[in-house]
Amino acid sequence: MKADGAIQGGDDLLNRRAEAIQEWDETLCDWSRMMEDRWLSVDEIADHLSIKRDTAYKWISEKQMPAHRMGRLWKFRKDEVDEWVKADGASEVGDPSAMEKKTDD
Repeated sequence: MKADGAIQGGDDLLNRRAEAIQEWDETLCDWSRMMEDRWLSVDEIADHLSIKRDTAYKWISEKQMPAHRMGRLWKFRKDEVDEWVKADGASEVGDPSAMEKKTDD
């Protein structure tokens, strides 16, 4: 009988641990979703795109990179910028200034 009680106690412990892990996973997913949904600064979006901060400002004005003005600051939604990049928004094709730079070399 003691063996059955020990097995039952072990199962209860495993079940509690599994529930705790599931709760932790749900909390982590919620936190991850929240971090994904936050506004990014110019420096953060430049790091994300592996570009210089000046290039980010140039793309806002010349290539209509999706950005939102909040007072004096520009803020970005990562998913909007990623979609813009996928749609070739950052492409140099047809950009006369990019062509001039290439021919100057």
